[in-house]
Amino acid sequence: MFAERALRLRQQAAGHALREYLLLMAVLCEALHERARTPPAFDLPSADDIAAALQRGEPPLPSRHGPRPALWRAELRAALQQVLARLAPDNPARSAVQTVIAWPDDTLEQQADRLLAGITLGLNMATAPLLAAGLQLHWAQRAAAAAAAHPEAFAALSGRSYCPCCGSLPTASITRSGQGFKGQRYLHCSVCGSQWRMEMVHCSHCGAHEGIQYQALQPAGETGAPATRAAVEAETCEACHHYLKIVHQERDAHVEPVADDLGHAHARPAGVRGRLSAPRHQPAAAVR
Repeated sequence: MFAERALRLRQQAAGHALREYLLLMAVLCEALHERARTPPAFDLPSADDIAAALQRGEPPLPSRHGPRPALWRAELRAALQQVLARLAPDNPARSAVQTVIAWPDDTLEQQADRLLAGITLGLNMATAPLLAAGLQLHWAQRAAAAAAAHPEAFAALSGRSYCPCCGSLPTASITRSGQGFKGQRYLHCSVCGSQWRMEMVHCSHCGAHEGIQYQALQPAGETGAPATRAAVEAETCEACHHYLKIVHQERDAHVEPVADDLGHAHARPAGVRGRLSAPRHQPAAAVR
């Protein structure tokens, strides 16, 4: 996941107004990929614990509640050390990376609490993408380990507006094009990176089926319908006035929910509120 995201970020960076930031996020994702290749041992819930949580309608790996293992801080600092080694000495991002590495554990935990709860008051916005990266690395590895240990536990989960694994909101949705997946839509978790089925033409915020529209960027002065449909659109809802970005693999085989969300982060459909609050984007879209 992280390697594919890094590649897409580098593709997006060419000629982009956010080029330097996208390249920084690519370096960060490459470091996350290196850490993810040798995952540590996790304390995982048992099959009975997972079944009980799902029966209660609760995520079995909640990201916002309960103490976090100290392991996530160690993995974050290790990943950021790798990022430092790849940044030029005059890169202005070095100071933010060094700040997070040097923070005491209590500060890291306080910032993580604010980030996951969507609280911007007291949140260091300059370092939020880096902190988000560590949280995503940890929860992505935990979700993968839990799915490997209990392969049937999450098999039937679909249709929820929040992640059935960790309870977080989606970054975006993606329509698949591969064999057996064509035309299927999945929501992409902003924290653990899991994907789960959601029916098409369905608001992921309020559940409405009516009043769903799709909007995309268009060159200034161009009128009428474009010759080709955009690979990245905003799925807007007239009922609740929220939106969620949707990326289409059949229109661009290389789309990636987080990278393409960030690549289009400067645009917002007129008259609708953003479905995605900044602290919930991980890691490449943590700040707008």
